[in-house]
Amino acid sequence: KVWAEVLSIGLPAALSTSLAMLSNIFANSLVSNYGSKAVAGMGIAKKINTLAFNITLGLTQGVLPLIGYNYAAKKYKRMKDIVLFTLGVALSFTCSCVLLFEFNREFLVQFFIKDQETIYEGQRFLSIIALGVPLCAITYTMNTVFQATGQRKKSFILSILRKGLLDIPLMFLFRGMFERLGVVMATPVAEGISAIIAFVLFIP
Repeated sequence: KVWAEVLSIGLPAALSTSLAMLSNIFANSLVSNYGSKAVAGMGIAKKINTLAFNITLGLTQGVLPLIGYNYAAKKYKRMKDIVLFTLGVALSFTCSCVLLFEFNREFLVQFFIKDQETIYEGQRFLSIIALGVPLCAITYTMNTVFQATGQRKKSFILSILRKGLLDIPLMFLFRGMFERLGVVMATPVAEGISAIIAFVLFIP
C-alpha cells in the first residue's frame, strides 16, 4: 500500500519529464522548417533557460518534506509560511534570471556558438522563452504542495497541462501567426495559464 501511494504521487513528475521531451521534439520539428540556424538558436536558448528552470525546480522540490511533515502534524500556519517563503525565493530568483538573460543575451549565446546568424536567432528566442521562468516558479511551488499533501489529481492535472495539453497545440497555433518565434511563445503562454490554474487549485 505504501509503495503504491509513493509511486502514484511520483507519477506526475515522471509524466511531466516525458511530456517535456515530447514537447522539445515538436518544437525542433516545427522550427526545422526555418533552417539549421533557427534550430541551433532555439536549442541554445532552451539550454540557457533550462538552467533557470532546473534550479527553480530544485528550490521548490527541496521543501517537499518540510511541507509534508507540517501538513501531517496539522501545523498549517508553519506549512503556509514555508510555502510562501519558498514561492518568494523562487520568484525573486526567476525574475533575476529574466533580467540577467535579457541584458546579457548576446554574451550568453556566444558561449555556445560564434556564428552571427545563429546568435541573432538565439537572442530572439531567449528573450521570449525566458518570460516563462517566473511563471513556472508558481506552478512548481503549487505542484510541490500537491505532491507533499498527497493530492494526486491536482498534481496530475498540472503536469499534463504544462507540457502536452497546452504548449504543443499552442506551438502549432502561434507558428501560424508568428512563424518561428511563435513556437517559443507557446512556452510562456502555457506557463501563464498553468500558473493561474495552479493558484486556483491551491486556494482551497
